Amino acid sequence: MLTAAWLDRVDASGAPPLRRARVPAEEIARQAAERFTRANEARPLRLELPSGGVLDADAALLRRALDNLLDNARKYSDGEVTLRLVLAAGEVRFEVEDQGIGVTPDELPRLGTPFFRTDASRARGTGGVGLGLHLCRKIVESHGGKLVLSSLAGAGTTATLVVPRVE
Repeated sequence: MLTAAWLDRVDASGAPPLRRARVPAEEIARQAAERFTRANEARPLRLELPSGGVLDADAALLRRALDNLLDNARKYSDGEVTLRLVLAAGEVRFEVEDQGIGVTPDELPRLGTPFFRTDASRARGTGGVGLGLHLCRKIVESHGGKLVLSSLAGAGTTATLVVPRVE
């Protein structure tokens, strides 16, 4: 909650108060993958991380958003989780894919709304208060990007952080 409020602040230029630096996108993804693997030794994590793609970003905040997406994938699926880095013209996409419970078409547009949790997530007793995706959205938007969610009920979810790249 505090981080979301902090991101709502702006500096003299009208931008959020980020600690920007040039950082390889692969480095952010690898750090998130290492954290996930240490905390979830029994859970398989498939990595698809090509080299390249430099961001002008607050690496700690972007990694925090990825950590959150990976944690959601762990909570709402029992199988393998995939972390994929896609390098495209002018942008980098961090994709987190699971084969879990998914989300209904009615619930999908509400994901990322503060305090919203799907009926299936409440039934599983996964914890949380429904702020994780909201925070991810605020983090990526503060970097000039966007959060894209796609899902099929019973078949899994893909959460994508799209961030502008400088190289």
